Amino acid sequence: MESLITKKPAVVRWVNHLPSSSALLDKDLKLIDASTAWFKTFGFIREEVLGTPFMKLFPRLNENWQDSFDYAFEGLNDIKIVDVFLNQKQQEQELIWNINPWKDGYGNAVGIILNIKNVTKKKDLGLELKHTQKLLKEKSEIANIGSWDYNLRNKKLYWSKELKELFQLSHDHSTKIEDILGFFASEEEKKTIKELLHRAVNSGKPWNKNLRVKTKKGNIIWANTIGRPKFKNGKCVRIIGTIQNIQDSFVPEAAAKVSLPIKTTWEFINDLPVGTAIIDISTGKIVDLNHSLTNLLAVSKLTLLDKHFKNFLWFTGNEQRQWYKSLMVNNCIHGIEKEVFTKNRHQKIIVRIHGKRLKNTNFLLVSCEDVTAFHAKESLLQTKLSTANQELDKFTHFAHIASHNLKGHATNFDLLLNFLNNEQDEQERANLLNILFQSTESLTSSIKGLRELVTIRHQAKEDKTAVVLSDIVYKTLQNNNGLIKQHKVKIHNEVTDTFKVNGIPVYVESIISNLLINAIKFKNTNEKPYVIISAETINGFDVLSIEDNAVGVDLSKNGDKIFQLYKTLQNMDSTSGMGLYLAKYQIELMGGKIVVDSELGKGSNFKVYFPKNKESSGQDHGHGA
Repeated sequence: MESLITKKPAVVRWVNHLPSSSALLDKDLKLIDASTAWFKTFGFIREEVLGTPFMKLFPRLNENWQDSFDYAFEGLNDIKIVDVFLNQKQQEQELIWNINPWKDGYGNAVGIILNIKNVTKKKDLGLELKHTQKLLKEKSEIANIGSWDYNLRNKKLYWSKELKELFQLSHDHSTKIEDILGFFASEEEKKTIKELLHRAVNSGKPWNKNLRVKTKKGNIIWANTIGRPKFKNGKCVRIIGTIQNIQDSFVPEAAAKVSLPIKTTWEFINDLPVGTAIIDISTGKIVDLNHSLTNLLAVSKLTLLDKHFKNFLWFTGNEQRQWYKSLMVNNCIHGIEKEVFTKNRHQKIIVRIHGKRLKNTNFLLVSCEDVTAFHAKESLLQTKLSTANQELDKFTHFAHIASHNLKGHATNFDLLLNFLNNEQDEQERANLLNILFQSTESLTSSIKGLRELVTIRHQAKEDKTAVVLSDIVYKTLQNNNGLIKQHKVKIHNEVTDTFKVNGIPVYVESIISNLLINAIKFKNTNEKPYVIISAETINGFDVLSIEDNAVGVDLSKNGDKIFQLYKTLQNMDSTSGMGLYLAKYQIELMGGKIVVDSELGKGSNFKVYFPKNKESSGQDHGHGA
């Protein structure tokens, strides 16, 4: 007899029954098999396309897909590609393809797993790139302007002929990105362009800034520099831009407006210990600031001087109206708090802003105080308070459970005993006694469940350890082997031998057992039942997945009931919900969470998120086959 528990399935026909739109490719990118939903999406006939190369099935796709497949074979997970195509009804649809490596039990990539999802229409990055290139071409036709393009993949920097002429370089001159700072006039401007490049690569922020540049012959001119980063799969791959000679038409506003007497007027702010700036109310521009403010924001003075305050601090329209109203009435603003980013945009701080109009002037004296630590303490206090309230809610909930459960049993026993006392017929008395015995078993089961809840609270204080997940899965399958055989359920265990989760072993076993029994108990009588057990690492969590083709749940109607006690679902009328309730309760006590993706008549996929422990970091967490 074929074993009902297979660790390495010889075939992958189970993919046909997946509710998601999924497909499997081999090492040569040929189609092994796919789900019914996948064939339906693209209008393929299964027997006609099995074994066909993927790129032959989709000749419209470009070479970037091959790069994504190569990255997946190298071990990169969750690669996303946006794809727009015309379906059989000639309707435009937009899909997101998720590309992942398909691995064997030893962690070796043996193929590709594809999954697609319909998404709402998003911004077309390809059109944006074409639009930007068109603008660059139009700009290059103007005198004294040149374009450049830096490819981060191969580290190559391209300069147009016009740009080389602007810097008085020969047409065959080769420039590296490391040499770019040498073309700017001062250390301050070199520092500024370096910051702009860093922000573009790491944060996707474009720039348009006037800076002085130095030609090969030593001439210093004012130039307008523009840079636009381009991203692929969430990573910056190119930066394109222009540099235009504006020496004859540009007059620095700081030089035109800020004279020595005005600078002397604001010298007092340098002696203030708090970050301070002077803002021209009529223009919104910063006319001076002190070192305390530049240190607070981790930027150079040149970055902010004579720039509008919106360049580093953004206010909503409503906030601006309140600000100006307060200025008009009270000549001051008080206690505005905003989040801002420091120079490298890796650190976010919260500043509290106060401002006062200087007497008989149109200038605003603004102070900025870092209150990040205060908010962190406040947030920590709120978290502790919320946790305490949650604990209180759990104890209250437990009291309600015990009261409701035991009261129901007591009422049942009272009625049955009255019936038994008044019944004269021996056969009917025997039936009533049998019902009493069954009720006693039910009461014992309920008391056991309540005791288990109490035990869970005490066990929660135990230290979590690195648990080898495959050992727990194997043990659970063996413990339920009789149930599995009785219902002829096919088990696909894809958890690798090296995958570990951070948890309490008895909890982990209980969670897997409850989810497995739930999948078997509510199998779809019209389908050959199967359960797929797998594990992967997602966003700092080790995730256990238990997917089935059981009756499923309509989450739009029952999503709020699925993990609650004594909630009868539409197609699950013989359950108290204790198993799923305990699974959710136990994983939350370990600091994790459980989510479900289900569709009525097509099965469910429960995902259990374990907080990632240090020991499991760097280990092989790929899929087994």
